[in-house]
Amino acid sequence: MKYRRILMMAFAPLAAIITSCATTDDAVPAVLSNARADNMAALERALSDYLGRANIDFGAGDPTTMSSVSVLPRRLTADEGNSPARPDIFDLFLTGSSCFAVHRKTGTQLALDGVSCRPA
Repeated sequence: MKYRRILMMAFAPLAAIITSCATTDDAVPAVLSNARADNMAALERALSDYLGRANIDFGAGDPTTMSSVSVLPRRLTADEGNSPARPDIFDLFLTGSSCFAVHRKTGTQLALDGVSCRPA
């Protein structure tokens, strides 16, 4: 009995960690269905709102063929020197017909309303 209690106490945190890291069960990696201006604008709007910036620039890569999107750090002004800032990277997923992005560093999930995605 005592052994079982110790075993349960040891494995309970592990089970909690494993289940908390999982996204929704039916989520699959996704890419944008098309690169039309309205689709790209909806993606830009969602990511800029999350980052708290009025304007963002996407990094290299084609979101219609890659399931990740990078957002470049803000541009430096003339008064600033080098910056250690890194791009923010988001992975795209599809659940049913809903597209969402997951911030790779924080794990935050963002609903991408108005963004058309398809499975990667």
